[in-house]
Amino acid sequence: MGGCLLTSSVSWGTGIFGVKHRPPDPSVVGDRWRQMWRDRLESGSVPLISWLKHQQRDEFWQHGSVCENYDAIDCAVYAVGDGQMVIQMQFFD
Repeated sequence: MGGCLLTSSVSWGTGIFGVKHRPPDPSVVGDRWRQMWRDRLESGSVPLISWLKHQQRDEFWQHGSVCENYDAIDCAVYAVGDGQMVIQMQFFD
């Protein structure tokens, strides 16, 4: 944050890899679970690698950033912060 790679990004980025690559539940998807799992493993990516390639704000991050167009938000928002009052107030402008 602010030019420094946070350790939480590293731990989350590697942890989500394991979560994304778990096998599907056979009771939900049936007998095709094994092939689905193999496809998931073969096509999977490691989010941390992408994050390390895009450590500065660029087009990679824009798709998930609400600050690109606040007017596009057309639902109620429950905004919670942790002492970052400046950021919170900018959100409500």
